[in-house]
Amino acid sequence: MRSLAGSFRRTVLPLTALAVVLGWSLPASAATRLFVVANEHGSIWEVDPVSGNKIAETPLVPPAMTTRPGLAFDGTYLYYTDETLALIQAYVPGGAGVDHTLPKPAGLEPGSGLGASKTSVFLVSLDGVVTEIDSTSGAVLNSYAVAGGAHGLTFAGSRSSLFVVVNESTSIQELSPAGAPLNTIVAGDIFRGLAFSSSNGTLYGVRGGLLTAVDPATGATLPGYPVQIGDLATGVRLNKTGAAAADEPLLEFCGDGAVQAPETCDPPGSTANNGATCRQDCTYCGDGVPDTSEQCDDGNTDDGDACRNDCTLPRCGDGTQDQGEACDDGCLLGVPGVCEPGVDDGDGCSATCTIEGRCGDGIVQPELGEQCEPPNTATCDANCHPLEICLDLVDNDGDGAIDCLDPDCDCLPIGRDPGAIRFGRGEADDLLAVHGSLAPLTPITPNLEEIKVLLTNADGKIYSLAIPAGDVKQVSRNLFRFRNRLAQRQRDGLARFDVRYFPKRNTFTFVLKTYGDLSKATIAQMGFQVSIGDDGFLNQSSWQETPKGWLLTLPGE
Repeated sequence: MRSLAGSFRRTVLPLTALAVVLGWSLPASAATRLFVVANEHGSIWEVDPVSGNKIAETPLVPPAMTTRPGLAFDGTYLYYTDETLALIQAYVPGGAGVDHTLPKPAGLEPGSGLGASKTSVFLVSLDGVVTEIDSTSGAVLNSYAVAGGAHGLTFAGSRSSLFVVVNESTSIQELSPAGAPLNTIVAGDIFRGLAFSSSNGTLYGVRGGLLTAVDPATGATLPGYPVQIGDLATGVRLNKTGAAAADEPLLEFCGDGAVQAPETCDPPGSTANNGATCRQDCTYCGDGVPDTSEQCDDGNTDDGDACRNDCTLPRCGDGTQDQGEACDDGCLLGVPGVCEPGVDDGDGCSATCTIEGRCGDGIVQPELGEQCEPPNTATCDANCHPLEICLDLVDNDGDGAIDCLDPDCDCLPIGRDPGAIRFGRGEADDLLAVHGSLAPLTPITPNLEEIKVLLTNADGKIYSLAIPAGDVKQVSRNLFRFRNRLAQRQRDGLARFDVRYFPKRNTFTFVLKTYGDLSKATIAQMGFQVSIGDDGFLNQSSWQETPKGWLLTLPGE
């Protein structure tokens, strides 16, 4: 399009004829007001944002050819400056002469960029500095650097943001008015001037006499653009356009002091009509509109309904007893975070809003027969009595049945389990020797898992030991061994534990030899358990008493 435009620079044709030659689209005018600087005419043109056709003209003073102009429109005044001016001029659209001026911040060299809100004017300098000044006094309000910024700036009132062209490229950065990065879009051209219309939410860019409209969220060029900017009545078209402006601040924005939908208060920090403080997004708790920071907002002062007056949902600890709560002592009120079990308990109402003094209130109360809390867990039954923890060598539930002997535990049988107990003489330790076979349902690794041994009778535990994981060594492909020759010589402690694997049968055999106090072995019926990792195995048999101890001989041995 631009190369075709260049071929017509020496010939002035009626705009309708150019439209036919260049394929311009001239649909009906939109409501948006859009202005561009007509560089070669020394004036500001108001143009149709759809067709690019000139509507009205405002002469610049002086009417010289402009250099890197900046233009902004706040709905009342057109603000203009360029490299030759030491101030900012304010024009009334269509008027004659300058209405008033604002001082340009010292040392500022503006590029093709001005933006205007209802209260401020924003300028971008050639060194990438954005400066906000008061549109009444010219006082500097804020200043910050935008890397690569120099050409093209506009204020977007309906988005409460600024758009700035960066690095003289198709990249356009969206910032908050205070300079915080919000988004970056890529347009279809390198724009010298930007304008944003808050009345239709469109971002416009100008360059070389062409007008383009883009989506401010993505940078995508809108259908029907770009269009040539020109005068339909005379056939004159623009070849240079260094700046643009639109009805930037026409829509409401938070912070202008006027409460307009969707706002419910303005400005932030002021006191709303219910005494609440106006938040930074111009809303307040109690305005009936649930906001991002609120769980609910019903707009009333009833603190006992489905939404609390602090815009939170009913919850245990808020001081109001709701359906499903047996009590609510308000532990959250004024002291956040003190409702954890064990911290706010003991006052009659637990941290879970239940009446204290029963199973399930989170407090273990032995006087009520409780032994654990909460109920219905892996270690606590429905009556607040402990469940057996299998293979830990402890009678956890106190029923006299330890580990594999407890109905809560599932263990496999020990096959071919001969055993012997020989009582020592005098102070010497007793000997326990057992040999058996194991057929686990899942693979076991004796050298990597903890191994435990337990011998019991009706009176409880006779003897137990635990071999830490790694103490049993793999000495060959299928043989795992623990040996302690000192224990063997001194007749004290674990002397031997061997495990051998038989792949064809997928079984293991073990040999145990250990010394200790077996004086509780006084009853013939005894249970012997061995566990490897999470796999438990049990033999419960009647042993035969011998002059020196006990002997276990299974049928067929």
